Amino acid sequence: MRTWTRILTIAVVLCSSVGVGIASSSDAPDGVIAFDSDSWVLAGAARSEFLGRDALAGFAYLKDVELDDGIIEVDVAVTGTRSYPGIVFRMQSQADYERFYIRPHRAGLYPDALQYVPVFNGIAGWQLYNGEGFTASASIPANEWVSLRLEFGGKQARLFVGDADEPALVIPHLVHGSVKGTVGLSGPRDGSAYFSNFRYRADDTLDFPPVVEPETPPGTITRWQISQPFPLGAIDMEHY
Repeated sequence: MRTWTRILTIAVVLCSSVGVGIASSSDAPDGVIAFDSDSWVLAGAARSEFLGRDALAGFAYLKDVELDDGIIEVDVAVTGTRSYPGIVFRMQSQADYERFYIRPHRAGLYPDALQYVPVFNGIAGWQLYNGEGFTASASIPANEWVSLRLEFGGKQARLFVGDADEPALVIPHLVHGSVKGTVGLSGPRDGSAYFSNFRYRADDTLDFPPVVEPETPPGTITRWQISQPFPLGAIDMEHY
């Protein structure tokens, strides 16, 4: 009798364990690319568990992806401290790509909690590209999973936060233009931000409104030539 009781107890425990595993996996939407997949290049990123999910922190991108128009979705969780987690898209190399990121420490305080920025030669031009079409305000609660949805097509993009029907940030001019590249994630590894449930898909049916090109003010210098470098000591600062 004791033997059968012990067998029955073990069976109940195993069934309970399987049930928990199924419940956890059902939290992930269809199309999610697991962070332990060989599709990822972890270029300074690490997997961990955060808020009950398999999560990633750092910089990572997908192999062998050439995407021009499409949709990227990911959940992000932040602690509220200074951090810059976001999405990388149309990535030509680790030094040239488009990037969207959030500043959770500025959420609710300043109008630049959301930022789109082009990256050239490893340098993000956030000081040059800000204001309307590049930055926007947002509410980013701490220690909660918040969904981000980035849609991009042609030279335009828009970013949705949470389940909002209207975009939080509209980007009328993607600085790199209409190019192809891979997609990925970019953030610090200091425990201030984590990603979960990353998925993407190509979509050439996205509808964006016509872009009104800004007028160039008269007298604006639009063409430049760069000289060879000169030693600073050889330059007369009084006569340029």
